[in-house]
Amino acid sequence: IGYSFTPLGSVIGAAWGFVDWGIAGAIFAWLYNLINK
Repeated sequence: IGYSFTPLGSVIGAAWGFVDWGIAGAIFAWLYNLINK
């Protein structure tokens, strides 16, 4: 798969990164709350 650095590509990459970190953060927060009851 060939990746080329374009403004649109960087925006899409940033959006995916934001989604990935958001999901990971939500799971981590849920586990943290589950453990610390």
